[in-house]
Amino acid sequence: MASFQFTTTEKLPQAKPICDLRPTGTQYQVLAPRNSTVNHETWAVAFAPDRSYFAWSFGNGKVRLIPWDDHSNTIADLNNINTIQYGAVNLQQDGSLPTEGDNQQQSSPRHHMMKVIDCGEVVWSLALGASKPHKKWRNINIKYHFYEHLDMNYELILAMGLKSGKIRTYDITTGQMLLLVDHKDVIRDLKFSPDGSLLLLSASRDNTLKVWDLKDDGNMAITLRGHSNWVYGCAFAPDANMVASVGAKKTVILWDLRQCKILRRLIGHYHDVVTCDFSPDGALLATASYDARVLLWDPHTGVNLKAYHHVYPPLLPVFAGGSNNNFVRHMAFSPDGSHFATVCDDKLVRFWSLFDTSDPIAVANVTDGLCCSYSAHGRVLATGTRNGSVRFFTAPMEVQKLQHMCRLAIRRLVPKTDNLLDLNLPPGLRTYLQYSNVC
Repeated sequence: MASFQFTTTEKLPQAKPICDLRPTGTQYQVLAPRNSTVNHETWAVAFAPDRSYFAWSFGNGKVRLIPWDDHSNTIADLNNINTIQYGAVNLQQDGSLPTEGDNQQQSSPRHHMMKVIDCGEVVWSLALGASKPHKKWRNINIKYHFYEHLDMNYELILAMGLKSGKIRTYDITTGQMLLLVDHKDVIRDLKFSPDGSLLLLSASRDNTLKVWDLKDDGNMAITLRGHSNWVYGCAFAPDANMVASVGAKKTVILWDLRQCKILRRLIGHYHDVVTCDFSPDGALLATASYDARVLLWDPHTGVNLKAYHHVYPPLLPVFAGGSNNNFVRHMAFSPDGSHFATVCDDKLVRFWSLFDTSDPIAVANVTDGLCCSYSAHGRVLATGTRNGSVRFFTAPMEVQKLQHMCRLAIRRLVPKTDNLLDLNLPPGLRTYLQYSNVC
């Protein structure tokens, strides 16, 4: 078995490491075995949408909030944190090193304090969400939907999913803590609605998903039932009208959040599905599974567009459905809409181009990786590991074609694939807008 179809690890470009974060204390410096019960894994990492903080669950029930310097694309104060730096970390938007004049022109980063939150039990999931006092969304009918809140103050909320099924939220501005209680088992994933409404979606091992309204004192608004086993991951579509959830027994479900019903089930994986993510325009859904594959879907039609394999030749279903030693643990879409990253048990993080499925465009070595997250601008990828550390890499980026940028803009306005048929478009353009070129 090989990891790549046409090349080897040595021949692929290596993603440039920026720095490592390590928990303080010598007890964390030795890599924990897979069956360890010391609970110091980094199950989740998250960047703030306003680029101000990075959150990291570093074991023993603790979460660290670290100021993020968006100018230099790294931790704001590396001297006060246990880090290992790899060369220069101050990168410009194109990935190049700034000159002395550039450094003088850059404004100093906003001053934020590093915070450590002790949750008292294992933290399995994290999410950072920001409120927007006024949010406007335009759909195909050129109608406007306004999200107006009585409280016009900006809020930045950290949500932490715990082993007991409880969710703790922390208002970073005021320091106010809130405890959300209704789940009966581990909170495996958390996501904030992208529309600024501070709706929080939670996925639990109690086989349910719940929606919490943090603008209404954290009241539980919706419970979604449809999974017959553990729910591993969830995601909001960019317009917040659709929700995806994945779980054990090969399950992928798409939900209509307005009507609180199942839209469709997606069939195609051979093993437990552990995470999912929508593309920035909402036209695509990616799902990652223990079957060593990432599948790319059109969520509006249920069509499977492409498979990204992590083992070659691809595993037969009978082997992919078992212990294949190449579980895909996590994946995340890049904000540019043309790349995504995956974390696999073969000790590699892969950076994929949406339009080239033959092999990844870059790789990075990460032993026992568990999770990953892109920064808000997409230039940095953070990966959490089983020994409680975090590694940052410079994510491969390229200047996007105007054609692709126009497609992103159009699909944000026309997210449903079926609605493209109502537009009087040339067949070639309609095919391109449907992402048929990734097939």
